[in-house]
Amino acid sequence: MVGGGPGHLGERDRARLRRPARSFRGVLDHLATMSRDTLVYEAFPDHPIDALPTPTELQARAFELIGAPIPTTLTP
Repeated sequence: MVGGGPGHLGERDRARLRRPARSFRGVLDHLATMSRDTLVYEAFPDHPIDALPTPTELQARAFELIGAPIPTTLTP
């Protein structure tokens, strides 16, 4: 099929991103590396700070593709 189909889209995305294609499992594994960290400074031990890292390009793209916002707040 010329100019369409799932294979064509994947080739175009790989060329645009200049990154190898990942399996669905690989994308999930990479999304699982997003962490939520709690920082506790010695001078202020009673005031911990929760921090979320900036997502990688792949993580941001995965959220974009599923139409979900990138988490910006912490929820238990």
